[in-house]
Amino acid sequence: MEKIKVVLEEQSKKLGRRVEQITMIADLEGMGPHFLWRPGLEYQKSASADFEQNYPETMKTCLLVNVPGIFHHIYPLAKFILKEEVRQKLKVLSGNWKEEILQYIDADQLPVHWGGTQTGPDGDPKCLQIIGEGHGTKVPSSYYMTTKELSSKHCVTHDISRGSSLKLQYHVCNPGTILRYEFRTKHYDLGFSVWKQNDDGSIDEILEKQRYNCQMVPEDGHITLEQPGTYFVKFDNSYSRLRGKHLSYCIELINPGENLEDTNQENTHNS
Repeated sequence: MEKIKVVLEEQSKKLGRRVEQITMIADLEGMGPHFLWRPGLEYQKSASADFEQNYPETMKTCLLVNVPGIFHHIYPLAKFILKEEVRQKLKVLSGNWKEEILQYIDADQLPVHWGGTQTGPDGDPKCLQIIGEGHGTKVPSSYYMTTKELSSKHCVTHDISRGSSLKLQYHVCNPGTILRYEFRTKHYDLGFSVWKQNDDGSIDEILEKQRYNCQMVPEDGHITLEQPGTYFVKFDNSYSRLRGKHLSYCIELINPGENLEDTNQENTHNS
């Protein structure tokens, strides 16, 4: 983002006029179902929000090229990460897109690989020395996470059978108590939710039920419980008819004024 700002300032000086917007190219070659990995989508959502918040209206247009057929199935599921004003700036170039892209960007500013005339110093049609060596390549295996262990030393393990769930009950006495959670599964995703049970039998949803890919990356977070009362945490596998889940988790109640590293846990297990 900071580099884009520098480039805009350099172009403004070079052209003698104010340049405030950019046209971006998103090459979707190799796009597949793995693009729906939730941690990746959440990162893209956060990055998009930061970009729009700190550099509003900087992006004039984003051209999507090399769009595979599966894109039209994936995009409706993934578009939630983008605001409406951003989605309106996306332009899908299909068919003979290498000619269509020249309506937006001059040929001498585009690599040959994208329908332009520019090549790298060594004749590279993708201009990777300019665009970046990582363009269009897989993440090196050396960057893969090699451990899925939880950070807490007080984790508990539990096998949740197919079609069932694990429900934990907590009695909170002090307003402002923090409920801290961390969990992972050995294989496959798992549902997770938190709610408060009121005296009249009604419930207040604290954390909406959602399925997490916690078999890839441990899920962790904390919630401030504003009111005393009875709270429930639920690990939900009721949707799975075929697979049980091996769960490792840690739930901690931290009283107001305590450090997050200090813990005070009370668990009551209910199947």
